[in-house]
Amino acid sequence: MKCQRELTQRQRRLTHRQRLTRYALGYSAIVDTNRLAAKQLRAAT
Repeated sequence: MKCQRELTQRQRRLTHRQRLTRYALGYSAIVDTNRLAAKQLRAAT
């Protein structure tokens, strides 16, 4: 039972790290799109 619990904990940690990386990737994508929009606005004016 102990091994099973350790396995589930490791799995949970892995999923948490994946969620964090996915969030960071999405955040960087949002920042990139914002930067692009700002560049386009600057070019338009």
